[in-house]
Amino acid sequence: MDSVTELRPVHDPSRGEHHVLVQAPVAPVDADGVMASQLGTAAFGLLTIVAWWFRDALEQRGDAWWLWTCLTGFLIGVAIVAFTRRRRARTVSAATGQSNKALSTVTESQTGSGR
Repeated sequence: MDSVTELRPVHDPSRGEHHVLVQAPVAPVDADGVMASQLGTAAFGLLTIVAWWFRDALEQRGDAWWLWTCLTGFLIGVAIVAFTRRRRARTVSAATGQSNKALSTVTESQTGSGR
């Protein structure tokens, strides 16, 4: 029970007992991943341009694979950006549809038009 990484299921903060691993109550910065995927794709795009610019030096050193790695990262990033944007649009659409559905249900119940 004296292990640093061991988590006890029950703790009492008033007695000074705490879990070793506690997640801070902080909201996520990017809940849907669109911004992270866009930044990663932009970084790989910039690195692709830099690797293309220095491709002769990379080939001389035997590191020409860096160009293809950056290009692959950029192309995968484009697919991920498309996926995360589509997922965000679907989530927003579903949330809007649910709120509109809830609003129409409330309106129908108040006016009696849903009977």
